[in-house]
Amino acid sequence: MKDIFMLVMFVVITIYILFKNRNLLKELTILQIIGLLISYIITAGLAFVCIYYGGNWLAGFFSSFILRIIIKIIVIYTVLAVCVNILNKVTTKVTKGISKN
Repeated sequence: MKDIFMLVMFVVITIYILFKNRNLLKELTILQIIGLLISYIITAGLAFVCIYYGGNWLAGFFSSFILRIIIKIIVIYTVLAVCVNILNKVTTKVTKGISKN
């Protein structure tokens, strides 16, 4: 049940974001939209691999449950900060600086 709820929430949020930015999407070419989709998919995959495998690998060095949780939180925060920064630079290049403003 939880999996279905998460899937429905993902779809609803995605539709909301696309609807909210429909005017911005109209300014982009098909190649730019495809480039954005590919960059988001690659970034999400890279973040998943780094968080899942990297976090578990680093946390494996510690025997304390609390330290493992702290290490995993630090890994998640660091990976997401780096991925968001890289994604912002890539999307600016792909869209040639088109923004909401």
